[in-house]
Amino acid sequence: GSRALRMIRAVRIIKTARHVRELRLMLAAIAASLTSLTWALVLIGLALSLFGIFVLQVVDDFIYARGGPENVPEAMMTYYGSLPRTLLTLFTSVTGGADWMDVAEPLLAISSF
Repeated sequence: GSRALRMIRAVRIIKTARHVRELRLMLAAIAASLTSLTWALVLIGLALSLFGIFVLQVVDDFIYARGGPENVPEAMMTYYGSLPRTLLTLFTSVTGGADWMDVAEPLLAISSF
């Protein structure tokens, strides 16, 4: 029902674009930039993943040296307890979803840099 209506509206917009040169140029520019956008997102994802693995390794070594997760701050396990949590923490820090001091504070137990 509503999905078909949205598709019809999208087709109408595209048909209208044939008659409006500026709109057609904008749509072509957006389509041409998708490849660059994809590679930029891949690069950001790769950088976050590599840094996340590094941080997780440091945290894991700290947890092991302390004798287990029960001997480290709870926030450390919340933010850095697994690779998915670490990646989520890094992503939310970079995109503004989490305050940097909140997620950096548990790491201060390891080192004050």
